Amino acid sequence: QDKLKADFWLDLVFSTYLRLAKEGSAEAQYMLGCLYMDGEGVPENPVEAEYWIKKAALQDHFNAKEAVMMYGFDDL
Repeated sequence: QDKLKADFWLDLVFSTYLRLAKEGSAEAQYMLGCLYMDGEGVPENPVEAEYWIKKAALQDHFNAKEAVMMYGFDDL
């Protein structure tokens, strides 16, 4: 029961972040990248994580810029 609730909320969070990220929200792009990096609600995917975190960093998102340095992603 609790797992079903958690899965429902993770699916909702992911789909919301994905929609907003595609619309250009830097915060959603960063959070979507974090979900992919940690494998939360989606399969872990460092390539997708890098893509979305870099998109947020290019919009001057502070945490995304720090994540680019921390994870050692290629230069923007």
